[in-house]
Amino acid sequence: MVENSHLLTVAEYFAGIGLVRMGLEPSGWQVVFANDFSDKKYQMYKTFFPDATSH
Repeated sequence: MVENSHLLTVAEYFAGIGLVRMGLEPSGWQVVFANDFSDKKYQMYKTFFPDATSH
């Protein structure tokens, strides 16, 4: 992970199962919001990212 005193943030629209988050977090980005219409995708997202409180 990139060490950075200024955290980069992003909103993940149409998040699906979190592939954008998977790609950005190792580069120092933090997803501060994610959404999708599918409850099934949220369940998969929550499996990958237990810190997700909503989707």
